[in-house]
Amino acid sequence: MEPLIRKKINGQLVMTDTLEARTIKAKDVQWMPAREAVIVKDEAVELCKQSGGDFKNQKHVIGCFKIEFGQFR
Repeated sequence: MEPLIRKKINGQLVMTDTLEARTIKAKDVQWMPAREAVIVKDEAVELCKQSGGDFKNQKHVIGCFKIEFGQFR
């Protein structure tokens, strides 16, 4: 349930776009305002419960957050 962070073999973080991100960029979609924090947290708690995680463990809940960056959701 902990967050999945892409890393190279040597342990450094992968700082390049995924194929999914490049596909979205190619569509040239305009950015959208972020959703309310309460809604995002509630969704994360529900996903954590459905996945069998401990929703009282902040690390498990954070691992279920949907992160929004401009045009990426």
